[in-house]
Amino acid sequence: MSMGNRPATGTAPFPVKAEAPVAFGKYQLVERLGRGGMAEVWKAKMVGPAGFQRTLVVKRILPHLVEDEHFVQMFMAEARLSARLNHANIVQVYELGDVDGEYYLAMEYVRGRDLVNVMRAQLLKGRPDPGLGAYVVREVCRALHYAHALTDDNGAQLRLIHRDVSPSNVMLSFDGAVKLLDFGIAKALAEAGENQTQTGTLKGKFGYMAPEQVEGKEFDHRSDLFAAGIVMHEALTGRRLFKGQGDLQTIAMVREAKVEPPSVLNPDVTPELDRICLKALARNADDRYQSCEEMAFDLDQVVHAIHWGSERLKTTLGDLFADEPSHTGIVRANDGNASGLTIGTLRKHERRRVAAIVAACAVTGCGLAWLIAAKTRHPPEAPPAPIVAPVELPRPPAVIEPVQEAHKEVRVRITSKPTGADVQLEANVDGPEERGRTPFTVLLPRSFTPRKLVLRAKGYRTAEDELSPESDSSVQLALVPESAPRSATVKRTASRKKPPRSDLKSGDLADPFSR
Repeated sequence: MSMGNRPATGTAPFPVKAEAPVAFGKYQLVERLGRGGMAEVWKAKMVGPAGFQRTLVVKRILPHLVEDEHFVQMFMAEARLSARLNHANIVQVYELGDVDGEYYLAMEYVRGRDLVNVMRAQLLKGRPDPGLGAYVVREVCRALHYAHALTDDNGAQLRLIHRDVSPSNVMLSFDGAVKLLDFGIAKALAEAGENQTQTGTLKGKFGYMAPEQVEGKEFDHRSDLFAAGIVMHEALTGRRLFKGQGDLQTIAMVREAKVEPPSVLNPDVTPELDRICLKALARNADDRYQSCEEMAFDLDQVVHAIHWGSERLKTTLGDLFADEPSHTGIVRANDGNASGLTIGTLRKHERRRVAAIVAACAVTGCGLAWLIAAKTRHPPEAPPAPIVAPVELPRPPAVIEPVQEAHKEVRVRITSKPTGADVQLEANVDGPEERGRTPFTVLLPRSFTPRKLVLRAKGYRTAEDELSPESDSSVQLALVPESAPRSATVKRTASRKKPPRSDLKSGDLADPFSR
């Protein structure tokens, strides 16, 4: 097979959307879905006899990589292994081939959005739903465990490692499925030589590597597990975990692996999810879960307890992307720019929806005013004739959620410096006594009556405070050592539920997932 860069007839240059399908071997390229440092991704069709037609994705390897013989050999070897994967949570690879020296993968087409775009859309609604993060990562862990445990025809373990578990490689379909993309591709890139790094192929991926990877040490399937922990932390908080000003700073952050519990940024996250996430993100691989199956099992308990599943994911995506009835499928090129909705587009949709509601209300109000005025000017002398076919104005979609005061319970997050202090929240008429240890999250009946809060820690003075559970909030107490002067006092910080950060220059939400 030729290693030269010879584009197929009539395929260069490539438009984002072809005016007519472009022939590429036995496929028809319909629309380019993305382009990254490694490949172009096209929505394609395969047409057969008797009207047979199948929609799929064709990932074309870029010319500068095709010219690297070592990369081609690695890519083909890894693609052949990836084609053996057959799991409900892994995008199926149908074929590895080449057209006039251009290598490609033909893969399953997923109608949906990647996790990056879903997290962006969630930020417009407020804090991320922890249930979605728990469910999606459980499915990702199931996919990873299947691949890690895969054997060849002789029963020998293939020892597959994904190496690139990140939100951009997790697809959520409008049917409620979770699919993991691009098994084996990162290994081919990593072993293709330094010239690939110079082209920017690996740029931006360091924030999803394990400490042992960025340090150049030997690593195994537990590095995928660490990456799943990163994805979980970001899905729970709506913020990048390891992202510095540049690659060197990002690598330093990964190497240190200093991670705060997700509940620090999102009080809706439960202590159990905190525990699972932090265990997956342990710096030492021996301190993590030893298999993705173990992590999936723990997440399974949480998912079942809160009744999260594929139907709820389907409903959530329908709510987040309600303005896109076509539900165009998006599959991203490796390390490409984000595809699908942007923060600006989402904001524009929100403005349109609010404007539609205001307009509908105005029309309805004007109609009612006209009817009342007409009835006042011309009072009827006889009962009006019955209306045979009443016309009812369609109701605008309800997009304004009930205000928080309508909720009966609030979530209070209690933390301390140092952590691990015993918490006692005294009882009152609105609820029982609560006990725990910081960081401690408790669900309380909404009340304007103060409750006494007591924190105790060995070597520190007992700290007392009052809190009124009027709304979701967090309280942090800095305890005073017993040896400190008596003039020292407990410092308290508190915060209530805040909206997502705003970009003051553009007026749009600041995007924590921009590269």
